[in-house]
Amino acid sequence: MNIKNYALIGLAGISSLNTTVKAQKFLPKSVSVFTEIGVSACAHQEMALYRGANIGFQSGNNRINTFLGASLNSDKKADFNGMVTNNFKWHKYSNFSSWARCMFSFSRKVKNISFELSPIRISKPYKNFTFSANPAFTVYKDFKNNKTGAGLNVILESVYSITPKDKLFFELDYHAKKSNIENSLNKTSYKITYQKYF
Repeated sequence: MNIKNYALIGLAGISSLNTTVKAQKFLPKSVSVFTEIGVSACAHQEMALYRGANIGFQSGNNRINTFLGASLNSDKKADFNGMVTNNFKWHKYSNFSSWARCMFSFSRKVKNISFELSPIRISKPYKNFTFSANPAFTVYKDFKNNKTGAGLNVILESVYSITPKDKLFFELDYHAKKSNIENSLNKTSYKITYQKYF
């Protein structure tokens, strides 16, 4: 899959989203802004410290989060990171949703992007916790090393609300099946984040 194909996929996605937005007359009912600081890594690799800001938009059952920030590894090499997540809750079953995420990293040594799509996601609140789990199909492109891959993931997340404006976030992403990714995408990755809401 080359860059032209990715561009076509992106345009198709934007066109589809634009049609959905027009149909729903998308008007954000609430906006949230919070900072994030935490660590992330693939299994058997050194952790990277990252920090950034996240803006969330809620309209009805649809929530979109946009993260922009930077990560710093043990060699003091920095990467610019971005992530857009869309979570659409089902109308009749509030604990179920459809979920999608796009992530990218950019620096002199790193240029990659990945898309994750999950038709079903289940979330369950318990006291101050919210637990979520979903399978996802992933497409990955490493532009620096010219590697492309696709696979299936299992994503587990939990959020602990310390206060309404202070939360801890944990994610475990297990790549159950992959193809043509080689060492670009390790089997298990994790992320631990402290979120401070304004």
